[in-house]
Amino acid sequence: MQDVTIVPRDPFRFSSVIGAARTDLFAVDAAQEALDRLHGKSVINISSTAAGGGVAEMLHVLLGYIRGVGIDARWMVIEGNA
Repeated sequence: MQDVTIVPRDPFRFSSVIGAARTDLFAVDAAQEALDRLHGKSVINISSTAAGGGVAEMLHVLLGYIRGVGIDARWMVIEGNA
């Protein structure tokens, strides 16, 4: 398996558009609840490609925001043959 690099993204990036209250619901409240529930565990996503498809494109962005709030989210790509 190959690790895919996930660049953390600032979860407060859109607060000027969606407002501080909505941003806090995700970046503070939901993030803290997830951190408490995960309690030091990692979330690992496994897929067959890191590029070229809708899921791959979404994972780059969404996992970035998840990492941005401090959750250890990882992404691995399986290897296969034709």
